[in-house]
Amino acid sequence: MSIRHKIALASWPFYLQSNKPYLACADVYLTRFPLNSPLPIASLAEIPEVTKDWCTKCSNKMDNGDQYTCCRDCSDPHIISDAGKPKLGYCQTGAELFVEPKENDSARIFKWVPGPWKPCSSPCDGGIRSRDVECYAVFEDTLLPDYSVYDHLCSSMEMPAREEPCNLRSCLELHDAGSLAGKQPRKPTWAVALLSFIGIMVIGGIGFAVYTLYKRRTSQYGHVYVMMDGYL
Repeated sequence: MSIRHKIALASWPFYLQSNKPYLACADVYLTRFPLNSPLPIASLAEIPEVTKDWCTKCSNKMDNGDQYTCCRDCSDPHIISDAGKPKLGYCQTGAELFVEPKENDSARIFKWVPGPWKPCSSPCDGGIRSRDVECYAVFEDTLLPDYSVYDHLCSSMEMPAREEPCNLRSCLELHDAGSLAGKQPRKPTWAVALLSFIGIMVIGGIGFAVYTLYKRRTSQYGHVYVMMDGYL
């Protein structure tokens, strides 16, 4: 049990039905009991912890002028001693009690902060992609989002889109484009045969020219006679 859960309730006499006084205990250890607990409500009281922004997120909170009082689970807070500081109170659900000092509203602005886009719901024929858009308190000295707040604090006119269409191209069009890309144009058979014949003729002509040049250089007369078989 932490020290803040222990409060000495001095000079609190308790009376039975016989009106016989009993002295108060020296130390009373406070725990989180529901309201139907046999212990008195005072035993549920505690000194609230200071938080930076917890109460701002809660709709159930107490406005104490320079600060807010709230519960960790945003349930209704109760203050039983408002005379001194620190205040004493409790949460009806047994949650921790918080106080949040109020910030200077002139030193902060509220701004929408969009998150990254999520994947499109469809690869084609039109899908929807979405992203998270939250309202943040932005302090002017840092110009950086400090903590998230309720959406009504940001301007609805400046809110970025949470959803938008994506992948609008037709699935049939994409399929046809993919089929054409996978097919290579084929040449006609006659064109292949003609190119092969021309290639053979070119190679044969080059070989014949080289052979003739060789014989001419090696002949003692400088002439080469090529006799065809048809003239023999």
